Amino acid sequence: AEWVRNRNLPLAQIRSLLINGADPRQRVVPQLRQVAAWLAAERPDVFEALITTDPDLVLWSDAARLPLAQRVAVARALLNASTEARLVEPPWGVPRRLDRLRHPDLTGLLTDTVRDRGLPERTRTLAFDIARACETRGVGASGADVALDPQEPFALRITAARAVSVIGEPSARERLLPLLTDPSPEDEDDNLRGAALLATWRHLNPTALFSGLTVPRRPNHYGIYDVALRQIADELTIVYVVPGAAWLASQGQSSAYAKHIAERILEFAIDTLDQPQVCESVSRYTWRRLVAHERPFEDLMTRDGRRLSDVLRSKEEARRTVLTAVVETTAEGESVSWLRAAGEALLTPADIPWAVHHLAALPAGDARRARWVAVIRAVFKPGNADQLSVAFAQREDADVCDAAWGLTSQHETVEQALLALEQARARFARREAVSERQAGRRR
Repeated sequence: AEWVRNRNLPLAQIRSLLINGADPRQRVVPQLRQVAAWLAAERPDVFEALITTDPDLVLWSDAARLPLAQRVAVARALLNASTEARLVEPPWGVPRRLDRLRHPDLTGLLTDTVRDRGLPERTRTLAFDIARACETRGVGASGADVALDPQEPFALRITAARAVSVIGEPSARERLLPLLTDPSPEDEDDNLRGAALLATWRHLNPTALFSGLTVPRRPNHYGIYDVALRQIADELTIVYVVPGAAWLASQGQSSAYAKHIAERILEFAIDTLDQPQVCESVSRYTWRRLVAHERPFEDLMTRDGRRLSDVLRSKEEARRTVLTAVVETTAEGESVSWLRAAGEALLTPADIPWAVHHLAALPAGDARRARWVAVIRAVFKPGNADQLSVAFAQREDADVCDAAWGLTSQHETVEQALLALEQARARFARREAVSERQAGRRR
């Protein structure tokens, strides 16, 4: 390129060097495209010649500079080249850089192109791509028309809806709401619905937003719907916590598709459990996951990368509030075996005194007593002096004895209770010794 520039060769001679004479379309030889781009950056006459035959070249090359006055002409040349199937994609890993076409007068050209059903789908798709890259907002209304028209090619409808989500004015975005409430049968991958969700979710009130979130048709497919859910999760605020927690409680196991939204909602909910609606919803969500033999908070993360289970363990009042609500949620007569998992997830050794006193304070015969016994058993360690002293202080309570030592009836005398205590301590010590020996052998 420097050699040609220094010798100031005429345009005709430069064309003869760059263009394959046997090519009826008179395009630049592939091996010389970068050289041609450098020359186009140096000489306006070469630039003018290239935008006719190789308009894409001036976009993806680092060398070419695109004057403002030429941008609409280049955009038109690109669209024409696409229509005639002579557009060459940039090399692997090189972006198309359609944003270089940014110009205030692009709206008319792009609007006419996306509306013209006589053009190939690829040309109309390129027009939407240019509109997105250049933020040509005037194309949004036409994009909504295409996205809503069932007679349009389905892939083009998805492209149009995606463009509206980026460049559409609020009125154009809101027009895509029917794509959420009445999804197309063709939308097997939820991409059209996902694009509509991206476009509209900020215009929905919190309750309407969560009512519009449904299980994807193909849960294992990652597409635009998943992108929308990620964006919603990233931008959620505490305003969404009440309807969000209610939605999460109603989802149960099916909420896995919206894991990131669940993480944000629960992160907010842990700090707002003083609101009865939030507390009830979180307890129902926890109950559903425990019944399904899942750890409700172990697999969820906060924005700063901490496990929600660790956050909950660090917040004593919140942890105890959730656990109490979960126990209260269990229906009378229902199996309490899963409550052991609740104890492991929500109860720490430091909570044992609180839990034992809570159990002892319940009236005799109260159905909740059996639930608290199951919870306490999950983490009670008979060899722990502090825990044993708390339980021993309540030794006259049969349920406390059952929770602490697995005894189903209270001791008749203090001597019997002390003997049971020593036996429990001895059993615990033997188990610990066996565990240490086994660990030593493995090492």
